[in-house]
Amino acid sequence: MRKINWKTAIVTSLVALLPMVLGMVLLPKLPDTVAIHWGMNNEANGWVGKHFAVFGLPAFMALLQLVVSITTDMQAKNGRPKLAKIALWIIPVLSPILYTMTMHIALGGKLDAHLIPGLLLGTVFIVFGNYLPKIPQEQNGKRIAQTLSPEKYRKTMRRMGIAFLCFGVLVLGSLFFGELVFAIVVGLGILSILALSVVSYIKR
Repeated sequence: MRKINWKTAIVTSLVALLPMVLGMVLLPKLPDTVAIHWGMNNEANGWVGKHFAVFGLPAFMALLQLVVSITTDMQAKNGRPKLAKIALWIIPVLSPILYTMTMHIALGGKLDAHLIPGLLLGTVFIVFGNYLPKIPQEQNGKRIAQTLSPEKYRKTMRRMGIAFLCFGVLVLGSLFFGELVFAIVVGLGILSILALSVVSYIKR
């Protein structure tokens, strides 16, 4: 059985759970129902009770982080690659930001629903794009990566890294042009990365 880094798993899960403290402070001021999902027109289309919003949402994020952390360690062959170490902090970073945004809107604040997710998405893709070409082939757990020659692996990861970087930059840039442009850029970016993955698989 592969070794699980319980310290990282517990610390990152506790960070994801930390926003609950803010919710407990704000609980008396919150309305009975809290919006947790918005459409691209900034209109809320999903609600939960305030107690679930305060306690349930951070608990869900912490549990999800614990599962992700344990699963990552169980699948790692030679320790966590750099990319996996960065990915393990995505949920702990997302949790307080999205939670704060949810509480802010619940208390009557105004905020473009696509702004923070767009900032996070763009930043995450830029970080991933920077590290993808640096992942050693022996630490890449994907079976397709293991079937490539070392030269093809380097070229494939370099292309994927550039694609992720460009996607991240375009997502951040689209935030200045409204929700529609943001949605189009995200859709085209995801399709482009999927297409590049398929092409890399066919040419392996």
